[in-house]
Amino acid sequence: MKNLKDYALHRASGLKVLLGSGHLPSKQMEGIVAIFYFLIGCMIGLVCAVVGWLGFDMSILAAFGLYLSVSLMVGMTLILSTLHMLGHECTEVDA
Repeated sequence: MKNLKDYALHRASGLKVLLGSGHLPSKQMEGIVAIFYFLIGCMIGLVCAVVGWLGFDMSILAAFGLYLSVSLMVGMTLILSTLHMLGHECTEVDA
């Protein structure tokens, strides 16, 4: 009987199948994760704006401002926390 470690795993993840490649470069994966995090931020911002508009009687313009601020804040927080976990150097750039 062979050892289980001798067998290679033939299971591909859904993201690799979706993109059509067996190997994802790290920069491409970071871009996909960043887009996903901004979508999560947009959904959370939309929920906050609708609850503020319907539940707390905010104006449409104030609810839109809440949507923009919450979506950008949540999206950027998730992206920066991911960069911090991956160990990237986040330094200032001379412009």
